[in-house]
Amino acid sequence: MSSLKKRGIFYNREGKLNLGLILFTSILVFALVSMIAYSVTIMQVSPSDNAVNNSRAANFTFNVTWSPNDNAGENVTNCSIWTNISGTWAETYANSSTNTIVNGSVGFSHINFSLSADQVFKWSVACWNTTDSGASLNFSTNRTLTVDATAPIINTTFNITSPLIGDVFNYTGNATDNIAFANYNWSTNYSGASTLLASLIGTSDQVSSKVTFTRGGIFNFTITIMDVANNTKQNSTLITVSDNAAPVVNTSFNVTSPVINSVINFTANLSDETELSTANLTYNISGVLTKINFTVTGTSASISNITAIPTAHAVINFTAYVTDANNNVKQNSTLITVANTAPTPPLISNTTGMNVTGNATINWTSTDADGDAPTFTVYFNGGSFTTTDHNFTTNMTADGTYFLNVSADDGFGGTTLNSSFVYGVWSITLDTTFPVVNTSFNITSPVIGDVFNFTANVTDSNVKNATWTHNATGAITTTNFQLTGTAAQVSNITTFTRAGVVRFNLSVTDFAGNVNHSSTIITVTDNIAPVVNTSFNTTSPIVGSVI
Repeated sequence: MSSLKKRGIFYNREGKLNLGLILFTSILVFALVSMIAYSVTIMQVSPSDNAVNNSRAANFTFNVTWSPNDNAGENVTNCSIWTNISGTWAETYANSSTNTIVNGSVGFSHINFSLSADQVFKWSVACWNTTDSGASLNFSTNRTLTVDATAPIINTTFNITSPLIGDVFNYTGNATDNIAFANYNWSTNYSGASTLLASLIGTSDQVSSKVTFTRGGIFNFTITIMDVANNTKQNSTLITVSDNAAPVVNTSFNVTSPVINSVINFTANLSDETELSTANLTYNISGVLTKINFTVTGTSASISNITAIPTAHAVINFTAYVTDANNNVKQNSTLITVANTAPTPPLISNTTGMNVTGNATINWTSTDADGDAPTFTVYFNGGSFTTTDHNFTTNMTADGTYFLNVSADDGFGGTTLNSSFVYGVWSITLDTTFPVVNTSFNITSPVIGDVFNFTANVTDSNVKNATWTHNATGAITTTNFQLTGTAAQVSNITTFTRAGVVRFNLSVTDFAGNVNHSSTIITVTDNIAPVVNTSFNTTSPIVGSVI
């Protein structure tokens, strides 16, 4: 009967115990246990890997852990810093009494020392582990540390030492650093708080900035350089920009062609890129120089003055002056010519269409706002002449209608239209002919009781009125007639109530004032017997009565 084969990692294929494998495994386990028992753990705390330190006083902090109570009797008492500062990997800073080495279960260990120069190097912590069987040197991992305690160097230059407004200013900084740059800051107060932040490369670099000055003043240009260890260096320069730019002054007027008594508003708008200081408005009218001073501030302002023009035909120089804070002066002058005012068209005072029996004086009115004395051109009866008078006497020699026009010229280019264009045609008629009067009557030898009709036919170039008067009743009787045209008829009917001589008078007047008189005497015959009426004191007398 066959037996079962034993199986497991320590048995071979035939099921027999593998004594060689058991021996190897035992040795391996013993070795591993020995390694665990005697191992020292070193963990770096600071500086971190690739750290940058701007102080040469270095503080290396690490955590070293061992097992002092195991069978091997581990004990770490000596740790040091190994570096490649010398060019080879070697112990550089040994443990000293000022350093602290403690078990990691208690706290951190420290090794402090000071570097003699800025540099970049690799470092690790090495600790001796002393056991019952001997001593071993244990290392941490390697880290890189940059020590840079030196600030960068920055030297500045500029292309102009005494810039003016309008100059292009180039401000350049040449920077160097022993390790490496980080960035730079370029700032100026020229246009407020201006800052430009940018990076630099390597250990040598150049930065620059340009600005075109548009105003004067004192401005601070500063470049600040920072390296990888946060060491900074600053270079500041005060630049004085001279104000060589004159202010700007623009003027305006509410009226460009004023006349006498016009009100002129003279306005000046001022500006300066830096700072205004004072201003002045000046003008000369009729030999009187007027100056008006102003104090102005800021970079813009407006000033003005209102004045009336009292003089005609003047050329006035209006000038605005402005001075900035650096005594730059600018002026703006404008010549204003006071425009001429033409006289008013002559207005003839006499009534147009008037009829006269002789030459008449014709008057007219014309005013000139400038106070000029106009010259009048008089057009009359086909001819013309000039005069400075405001009237003339006609020179009419024959009856007829004459037309008159008058225009004015002030001698400064101001003329008027003829009066007839403005006010209508003006005429005068000379009439020296008396009206013609022819009378007739219906009875030549009237008697008491007759109706007498006295008629007059009148002719004239322009008859005006007629007046009848007679004394048929014993008193003067007057009758008036208004006539027009060149022919008219007037009549009077009277019933005679008494005998006697009656005078009939007729006066006819034309519009020129010519008067013609016609007088007729009529004798009225008394054809009526007298009337006799008797009376008695008694109608029945007796003997002896007195009648």
